[in-house]
Amino acid sequence: MNLEQKNMSQKAERLKNEFTSCKRMLGDISTFSKMYLCLTCIHIIIDGMIPLLNVFIPRIIIDSVMSGRTHDAGMAVLWFFLINSVYILTNQAFSAYFDVKNKMFRRHSELRLMRKIMEMDYRNIELAQTHEQKEEARRGIENIFAFMDNIRLILSGILTLTCATYLISFLNIFIAILIFFVVLFNAVNNYKRIQNDINREQSFADLNRKWGYLNYLCRDLANAKEIRFHHLSGWLSKKISGFVQDHQSIIRDSFHNTSVTRRLTSFSYAIQKCIVYIYVGLQLLRKTITAGEFTQYISAVELISTSLVSIISALLEIRKNHKLPDLYYNFLDICDKEATAISLKSGMVTEKTASQSGIKIRDVWFRYAEGEDYVLKGLSLYISEGETLSIVGRNGCGKTTLIKLILRL
Repeated sequence: MNLEQKNMSQKAERLKNEFTSCKRMLGDISTFSKMYLCLTCIHIIIDGMIPLLNVFIPRIIIDSVMSGRTHDAGMAVLWFFLINSVYILTNQAFSAYFDVKNKMFRRHSELRLMRKIMEMDYRNIELAQTHEQKEEARRGIENIFAFMDNIRLILSGILTLTCATYLISFLNIFIAILIFFVVLFNAVNNYKRIQNDINREQSFADLNRKWGYLNYLCRDLANAKEIRFHHLSGWLSKKISGFVQDHQSIIRDSFHNTSVTRRLTSFSYAIQKCIVYIYVGLQLLRKTITAGEFTQYISAVELISTSLVSIISALLEIRKNHKLPDLYYNFLDICDKEATAISLKSGMVTEKTASQSGIKIRDVWFRYAEGEDYVLKGLSLYISEGETLSIVGRNGCGKTTLIKLILRL
C-alpha cells in the first residue's frame, strides 16, 4: 500500500469513527428524551427559515412603498415585527428548555458513570490511570452538548443555504454560478483560517505542558540540590531557550498564515460585492428587477456567505472535539469489560437472597496500586441482617478500605 492509499484509508477510518461517535451520541440522547430530538428538529427549521423571512419581507416593504401601496407596506412592517418578536420569545423558550434538559442529561450521565465505576474491579478503582480516565470521561459528557449545538448550526445553515441559493438562481445563471464559486472560495479560506487557529491552539497546548514541567523543575526548591549535583542548569537553560524559540515560531507562522488567508478573503469578498452590485444594479437601472428585488438579491448573497462560514466552523468544531465524547463512551466500555471479567471469576461479592439476607465477602484481596502491598489479604466475612458488628484494628490495617469496598466506593 503506497502513501496516498494509506492516507485515504486513514481518512476513511477517521470519518467512520466520527460517524459512529455521532450515531452513538444521538442514540444516547434519543434514549434519554425523544422530545429533545423532536424540539431540536423544530428549532433547526425555525433557525433556518427566519433569516429568509428577513430577506423576503423587506423586499415587500420596499416594493410597496415605491409603488405607493402604503397600507401593504404597513402590514408588511407589522408582520415583520410580529414574526421577529415571536422568534425571539420562541428562541428564549427553546434555550430555557435545552438548558434544563442539558442539566438533566448531565446528571443522568454522571449517575450512569458512577454506576459503571461501582461495577469495576476494586483493585483498579484507585489506580491513577482510572482516575485520569474518569476525569476525561466527565469532559466527554460536557462536550456532548457542544456537539448538539454544532449539529443544529450545520442543519439550520444547510436549510438557509439551500433556500438562499434558490433565491439567487432567478438571476442570470452564469452570474449565480460565479457568485457561488466566489462564496465557496471565501468559505475555503475561512476553513483554512479556522484550521490554522485549531493547529495553533494544539501547538500551544503541547508547549504549555512542556513549560509546566520546566517551571516545576526550576521553582521547586526540592529540585535545587539535584540540579546542582547533576549540573543540569545548562540543560534547563537550553530547554527554556528552545521553548521560547518554539513559542515565537508558532506565533510567527500563525500570524503569517492568518494574514494571508484574511487578505485573500477580503479580496474575494470585494470581488463578490463588486460582481453582485454591478450586475444587480444594472438590472435595476434597466428596470428588469424592482428596488425590493435588488435588496433581496444583495441580502441573499450575504446570507449564503454567512451560512457557509457557519457550517464550516461547526464542522471543524465537531472534527476537533469529536474524540472527547468518545472518552466517556470508551470509559463505559472499559467498565463493562471489567464487570464481565468480575462475573467470570471469584472475588468480592455482596449477596442478598430470600433464604439468606446479609452481606457476604469471600476471599477478598485488595491493594491501591500495582506493586504495592495488599491491604486486605484473603478476607472472608459474613454479616447477617440486623447484626451489629464492630471492626477494630491499628491504623492502616484496612478498616476504612473494607467499609468502602462494602459500600462500593
